[in-house]
Amino acid sequence: MDALAGHSWFTDCPHLKGTSEDPCLAVCESEGENAADLMAAVRLGLEDEGRRIRVRLGDDQRDPLTAKILADTLKMEGIRYVVGHFGSLTARAASVVYGQNEMLYLAPGSSDPGLCGTHAPTTLQFFGTDTEQVECLAAIAGASDVPTVIFAERNNYGAILAGALLELLLPKLARLQVIYGSRHGVAVQRGATKPGMVIILGSREFAQRVCRLSVVKNSSAELLFSDDSFSPSLLTADIPLARSRVAFLERIGDSLIDRSAMHVCLRARQLLGRPPGPYFETSYIAIRALSREWSSVSVADIFRVQDGILRQSWPSPFGTLSLSNSRLVGHRWSLIPASGLLDLPPDEQVA
Repeated sequence: MDALAGHSWFTDCPHLKGTSEDPCLAVCESEGENAADLMAAVRLGLEDEGRRIRVRLGDDQRDPLTAKILADTLKMEGIRYVVGHFGSLTARAASVVYGQNEMLYLAPGSSDPGLCGTHAPTTLQFFGTDTEQVECLAAIAGASDVPTVIFAERNNYGAILAGALLELLLPKLARLQVIYGSRHGVAVQRGATKPGMVIILGSREFAQRVCRLSVVKNSSAELLFSDDSFSPSLLTADIPLARSRVAFLERIGDSLIDRSAMHVCLRARQLLGRPPGPYFETSYIAIRALSREWSSVSVADIFRVQDGILRQSWPSPFGTLSLSNSRLVGHRWSLIPASGLLDLPPDEQVA
């Protein structure tokens, strides 16, 4: 994340310039919008807790092997706390290393239902799971009687989601097709029937490519996005927001621990120059939860820190959240209008 590390709003933050006596946190994600969102959450969460730390940045390049090598490197450097790895495949690979080496890992963007467990005993999942997401998508798609096409990205977690979704939809839908592609290309047969519903499962780059296909762009199909396939950058793809919905945690209020979620997101927008992405708020919650335990128990004892976080709960826009068996509870998945995920007022000064 060398390019992001050069952002003055991050590197010049006094809360990120701790001494050797302050805890060190590894912030790991692939270069791009999600990494910037995570860094903004780290900065603002520390500011709101009044905590100083040292930061080690790491780029997992969206690659499980790279994520594992990065995790091994952090272990050798003696780092005990990690946040990030939004991609489920990278999160799963790194979490095993962290669990084997007593490193506490907070995962605020991964929805892999198998992320936590005996193979990763030090992983805390601050996000909903894909078991819940697939059930949400299937409930809507399964009630439709229109031709439905699932676009899934190969060599990506989107392909795994497609498999799980197919199990639920095949008994219900007679006109169901699955098309696999990559962020570099998606092939659709000439003369294919225009779909009435399109489900997009993959990276945001893959989603952009699918949205630009004539069979999608020139149809009146409703578009359903998985949580990780949609981001603010999709606005540049001229997607039809009026008929697009995104599977995500349902918003029911404006509380974000002890602040207004809108206010915190506006502060992030001032840093980023755009609205923060979908995982910003859960990342902010994770950072504040960790910081609070650092103030209560010895930073050297990761298991006491972990136990303390497991006893916390957090008011949030998605409900009062907590962790059970290291997984997030208190939320509900829903299909949200795409414009609703970006529903921030124009730039304004924040006190």
